[in-house]
Amino acid sequence: MLAIFLGAAATLMGGLTHYGHGPAPNFFGSTYVEMKDWWKHGFFISVLFLLIWFVAGGLWWKVIGLW
Repeated sequence: MLAIFLGAAATLMGGLTHYGHGPAPNFFGSTYVEMKDWWKHGFFISVLFLLIWFVAGGLWWKVIGLW
């Protein structure tokens, strides 16, 4: 269960930082999004994803018998 969680948690890096995935430098370099806003929105999105994974994912794992 921990290995699955760590694999899923690694997907947060794309939206969390301004260099976390391929198109991010283009958005950041063109001043489309300021760094302060990028980090702020990335934090809120990552917290939202973690809540979804823990709550909905935990309930789903309970239903299918993995946990």
